[in-house]
Amino acid sequence: MRRALLSWSLVWVVACAKSEVPPAMEAPAAPTIDLASLAGTWAAAATPQGSDSVVIRYTVNVSADPTGWTSVLPGRDPMSLTVKVSGDSILTQSPPFESVARPGVQVSSSGYLRLVDGKLTGPMYVRSATGDSVSVVNLWTTLTRVE
Repeated sequence: MRRALLSWSLVWVVACAKSEVPPAMEAPAAPTIDLASLAGTWAAAATPQGSDSVVIRYTVNVSADPTGWTSVLPGRDPMSLTVKVSGDSILTQSPPFESVARPGVQVSSSGYLRLVDGKLTGPMYVRSATGDSVSVVNLWTTLTRVE
């Protein structure tokens, strides 16, 4: 009888015990990218996504201050870029400018860059609007430090 009582007591204690689940471990946030460490001149090459054929080469002047970034297309004046940092990403937006591929057509670009193996790389989207139609070209951009 004692064994039965002891066995039932043990079953009851185990059944009533709280099963505590440890809190899920959150992945650590990526460190915020430091623009000061990137300051300088960068050579940029843009390729259509999924291709290795460069469609445009240009220069990006990077500043520790996000308001000091400029992009220089071949044979053109520098244009200011709007730059914002979000974690390990740098979000970029250009003002409207004349297309390199389609003279006379105004385009604008936006995208984001991440530092990978010493290069800034990421997608860039070039938008143009002609009449009632809007077109978007998806490019992959790689920036390599010049100085």
